[in-house]
Amino acid sequence: MGRSVVRQAALAAMLVGTGASAQNVPPTSDWPVTGLRTKLGSSATRVQQSYNIAGEPRRSLHRADQLVLEAPSEGLLFTFNASRCLVSIRLSDGFAGSVAGVSMHDTLAVITAKLDQPVRQPLKSGHEKAYVYDIAQTVSARFDVSLGGDIKRIYLLPTREAGEPRCGAGS
Repeated sequence: MGRSVVRQAALAAMLVGTGASAQNVPPTSDWPVTGLRTKLGSSATRVQQSYNIAGEPRRSLHRADQLVLEAPSEGLLFTFNASRCLVSIRLSDGFAGSVAGVSMHDTLAVITAKLDQPVRQPLKSGHEKAYVYDIAQTVSARFDVSLGGDIKRIYLLPTREAGEPRCGAGS
């Protein structure tokens, strides 16, 4: 009995360490992401409840027609349209999950080994390059990679073909 308790405690510690939770949205072929409790198309209210975020979304500094919510300890920034529908998720330091098998701080070599070539030429911005992959029929992932080859941020966005998600699609 003692070993069983130790094994259960070790398993629980592993799950906590990987960001796994009963509340996480399970990965599927339409959403190949682990470690998130919401997905594109969710309402701002659902995101606030899922991440226990107090307060209303604030205006984006980049686009006046968008709102944002943050869960900084988990490395997450959620962006909503004017209808308060989740249209993008930025993953950064603190995010413990993965996107199509790629984790934060993996390298460009890991990205190309798992996902092959991006859907378009990488865009260079400052000391980083952005590599975009369609990881599902309606979801793209943009990996911002340092010139040294390390992932700095990952953005989850709708594919160009899918367009902006409708609220309720991620509920």
